[in-house]
Amino acid sequence: MSDQLVCPYMKDQLLNNTLATLGNWKLTVGLGAGYQTQVQNLYFSAKNTVANGRQMRIGSSAFSRAIPGYINNANHMVVVTCLATPMRVHDGHRGDALLRFGAGAAEFWVTVRQTGCSVIIIDWGGGQYSMVHISPYRDNQINRYHHYFYPAGTVGGGQKRASWLRSELTTIVNNSRQTQQGFLNRTTYINPRRYILVQSSVAILTRQVQILGVNQNGNWNFFMQTAQGNNLNAVALDWHDWNWYSPYEPAIE
Repeated sequence: MSDQLVCPYMKDQLLNNTLATLGNWKLTVGLGAGYQTQVQNLYFSAKNTVANGRQMRIGSSAFSRAIPGYINNANHMVVVTCLATPMRVHDGHRGDALLRFGAGAAEFWVTVRQTGCSVIIIDWGGGQYSMVHISPYRDNQINRYHHYFYPAGTVGGGQKRASWLRSELTTIVNNSRQTQQGFLNRTTYINPRRYILVQSSVAILTRQVQILGVNQNGNWNFFMQTAQGNNLNAVALDWHDWNWYSPYEPAIE
């Protein structure tokens, strides 16, 4: 099948046969810097070669055209409407409130690959969703205890930079809540209904983690692809009920 035919076919497969497609084709997402999810028209490319296997990309025209073995022809790519969530770094926008989106906003929900980062997806109810992707801590932000017991270059060295991210995620979610007037006209906060948490701290040295949201029948369903060399595994991510009184339940550790 020519490149011109492969891309629209594989886009359709990613939408309608997501698990099987992610289990056989490696997906890589490339996004620019930022801190808020935005609706963007991105480019989708797909190529199967003997040297590089089955590869898919979503990102800018230049990023998607640079797929290994791909013919340098932008006309072969497919434009896809995506909710694009960039990785939040350590700047003044780290804890900003999240924007909310319905399932009708886009075909896919994408974020960059996780390498020690944490992603939390929030279902606020009423068909409204949010996502945030935060980077791990830098070494100079870790206390001496962690430096001593988890030296750099070890699996623990990767874990230590992600070990405090859950409290930051809680802060971001709390900042994103809306208010309502409750008993005796007191202002109360509306918590999320459900969430999905993916922490890639343990997988940082061995596996690559890619999250993908797909608009299916008016609902957002989320999937995780893990890649270890050429070995791919794909799973549908389960929602957890939001409980303010209990710890998060991650999809993976």
